[in-house]
Amino acid sequence: MHIRAEVTDDVHCPHTNPDVPWEGDGIQFALGFPKQDGYFELGVALDAKGIPCPGCWIVPSGFKAEAIRYAIISSVLRTSDGVVYVISIPLSAFGVNSATVSEGFSFNFLVNDCDDFKSRKCFIRLAPGIGSAQTMEHAPKVICK
Repeated sequence: MHIRAEVTDDVHCPHTNPDVPWEGDGIQFALGFPKQDGYFELGVALDAKGIPCPGCWIVPSGFKAEAIRYAIISSVLRTSDGVVYVISIPLSAFGVNSATVSEGFSFNFLVNDCDDFKSRKCFIRLAPGIGSAQTMEHAPKVICK
């Protein structure tokens, strides 16, 4: 699975605490696959040294967040007016295959914005359920063909 997000950002503010990367600029997304008990929430942000820091915070029963985090290949590129985030993760890390994603899965996406180097100022998201209440109830369904 490959996700690319081009984000316009006037003030780049990296996170300073690796345990809470959403406090700085970065992206998060959630994936819910059929026949799994729960969903995945993961993302990437640049740290204060400019190094991409992928993370995984929520996983379905039977999965380990640390294993998902290690499966993430990420790059983050600063541009003149923003940031380009690219994330790749093998479908097998999620316990699914191409047939599963062609049947459809729940997907949500969020961009965090921080301008004061202290905490997240705001976020913009695809649908409710990520960034505040942690739920996939309102997440759109994505079908990959």
